[in-house]
Parts: sequence; structure tokens; C-alpha cells
Amino acid sequence: MNLIEDGAAAVAMKARLRVIAKGLHRVYVRPTEVIAILPPTDPRADMRPDADLVGSYNRRAKLEDIEADLVERLSEIAPCCEGSR
Repeated sequence: MNLIEDGAAAVAMKARLRVIAKGLHRVYVRPTEVIAILPPTDPRADMRPDADLVGSYNRRAKLEDIEADLVERLSEIAPCCEGSR
């Protein structure tokens, strides 16, 4: 997934569904807007820079909170695209 191409709402929904199905997951966004949604036990999560971490979400996380975090991250990495979803 790509944050700009797919939009914050779609990425947040995918993250939320993964969290509901499998529990705690972390959402990462690279400066290239590429998304990774990984459980904390996944070895690939350890290889990600802390700067890419958007947040850790459990089953109580609200969809709108995940989306808000993604929109904030988007504004940090692509100010010209802020608000485009």
C-alpha cells in the first residue's frame, strides 16, 4: 500500500482490520509513503527505523485515531499532498 495513492482512510481501514483479526500491530510509513503493518514480533519490525513508526494499535484502537495519525504522518513526509485522500 501507498499512503498517497491509497489514501489515509483506506490504509487506516486495512490496519484496523488486521488489528481486529490478529491483535497488536504497528504501522510504519516510509518517506516514500509505502506502508507496512506488522506485529511487534515480526523480525521485519525490528529492521524499521523508529522515524517510520506511526503508531502501535491494539483492538481498542479507533479507526478515526489510526486515520488521524496517518494524516499527520502524511503532512510530515509530503506537505504538498496534505489533505489529499
